[in-house]
Order: sequence, then structure tokens, then C-alpha cells
Amino acid sequence: MAFTQSFHSSFVNGLPFYWKKYTQTVRYTFFIEELKAWSIESIATNTRNKIKKASQSLVVEASDDKATLYHLVSQVMNGKGMKMTLTREMFFELDEAILRHSKRRIFLVKDNTGYIYAATYMILDVDTAYLMMIGSDKNTRQNGAVPLAIYHSIVEAQLHVQHFDFEGSMLESIFDLFSGFGGVLKPYYRIYKAKNIFWDILYRIKKLQ
Repeated sequence: MAFTQSFHSSFVNGLPFYWKKYTQTVRYTFFIEELKAWSIESIATNTRNKIKKASQSLVVEASDDKATLYHLVSQVMNGKGMKMTLTREMFFELDEAILRHSKRRIFLVKDNTGYIYAATYMILDVDTAYLMMIGSDKNTRQNGAVPLAIYHSIVEAQLHVQHFDFEGSMLESIFDLFSGFGGVLKPYYRIYKAKNIFWDILYRIKKLQ
């Protein structure tokens, strides 16, 4: 078997794992530290223009429609050639557990016919909001719906918490989107160890998929 764990950015001492022959890699997330001081003016001009243009024809609604959210997230994963390892049933169970222990928000971006262009899934902790999922319709990704959904998620988070975590992505295609919202890069550890060479090779192959 294999162990792999992504740690919170506040975890800074991986030496005990290193001493026990675990493999450590550094990954990154964008983070808005002072959420109360953040505003639309904190957003890069290009991203801000997309949001303003999208808001002329689209609306953002809070929703409990996790099925649509899951469908849109799956479309994004499939479009990038990545497998959606979190099944629909697992996600629904996870969502129910989150609702029992924390707060979450789902935002859907729609046009005036009710057609859904994009969605976000955000978890609110004691002092931080985590942008856990972003989904979008494969036919409408160039109209600013995703930046608009993220913007409304951040605005909602401002009402409740002090910080906003974009929950990281090492994909080059996501970098410009996240960086445009005025956050800063924060490193975090991913620590891994396989029981034997078979599991090590299997894990490395899975990472490349």
C-alpha cells in the first residue's frame, strides 16, 4: 500500500517524515490573507474585465444543486483528460458530512433562460474559506462565467471569514485564472511513502494520468 498526504500550508516541519524515508514535494496554492481588505480593485484588470462583461448577461445564484455542480466539475476533468476519482455517490456522502460539521456554499452561474454555465463549491471553516471545486460547461468556458463564480464566492466568504484559500492547482492552465484574483502563492507539503516498489511505481504512474 501507499500513504500520501497533502498538508495545510501552516505545516512547515517535514523533517520527521524525511527521517523516516518519506518523499516530500512542495506544491502551491493561492491565498488571500486579508480578506476584509480585498475588493474588486484587487483583481487583475484582465480578470476584472471578464467579470464585468459576464455580469451583463449572467446571474449568480446560491444553490443546493450538488448534482449539477458535480456534472460540471466532471466535464472539466474529462476535458483535461483526467479521471474523476471522486464518484457521485462519494461526493454526495461527503457533502452531507460537511453540512453536519461546517458550512458550504454552491454558486451557479446562469443566463436568463436558466442555462447553467459554471459552478463553485466552497467550504467555510472557522477563519478560512476553501474553494474546493470549480465546474463549467464545456461549450461556454470563454465567456467569463468561471471568474464571475469565483468572484461571488470570495465576496460571500468576506462575510464570514478572514482568509480565502484557492485550494491549489499545479496546472499551468489554472495559474493565470487564480493569480488574477490578487492572492499570493503559498507552498504546502505533499508527503508520500510506498510500502514497496510496486506501489511506488503504481503511484507515480497515477500521478502522470
